[in-house]
Amino acid sequence: MFPGGDWPVALLGGSYRHTWTVYQQAINELVSDAYTKNRIFSENAVAFYNLNL
Repeated sequence: MFPGGDWPVALLGGSYRHTWTVYQQAINELVSDAYTKNRIFSENAVAFYNLNL
């Protein structure tokens, strides 16, 4: 459930909590359907890392 990309660099703009909140707000504004949000926030990582949750 953790965003990737420029993760260590993103923390230069603020705390972990602030950075995660900004990511969540941006995705919630750009994506409307719950299925896609679920894929972005968790299911893609579960599939990629082969996590059997």
